[in-house]
Amino acid sequence: MNFRRALYIIILFLPAYNVATVLVALTANQRLGSGECLPAHLRNRTHDDYSHLFKPFRWVPRSWTSWCFVEPPLLLLGNQKGTLAARNRSTRGPKPIPRPGEWQLSVVQLRERLPVFFLPYFAFTTKKGTHFSVGCRWDDTDHYYTFPRIALKTREGYLK
Repeated sequence: MNFRRALYIIILFLPAYNVATVLVALTANQRLGSGECLPAHLRNRTHDDYSHLFKPFRWVPRSWTSWCFVEPPLLLLGNQKGTLAARNRSTRGPKPIPRPGEWQLSVVQLRERLPVFFLPYFAFTTKKGTHFSVGCRWDDTDHYYTFPRIALKTREGYLK
């Protein structure tokens, strides 16, 4: 397969995948009022933490991208060793940001008692500390998911 053909397939596949993923997130969310997934201190905030790469999207309310899914995500692949407990402390899942030199590919269980896993999350941190992640990220502190999400950071913070 040549480069142009691969690029053409990617250009067609990514938007279709993203639309399908958002539709699944909308229909499978346990509480469609996603704002209720957020803790009180985040409910009226926008994504002002987005880096300059995503500056045009800093106006997006956090309630538009927060979801209530089953905690924690399931680690499918990766060398990430760090785990954290879910809110009910019954299970443990991968930390959202891997340590330097670690990576993960995880998925989210959409509903309780329904073994359907979707909404992938891929994250890696280089040995020098640059972090990249994309997908459905679990917030292990406030116990909600952010989707869609993409991030690129250095050890010092967001890339300048």
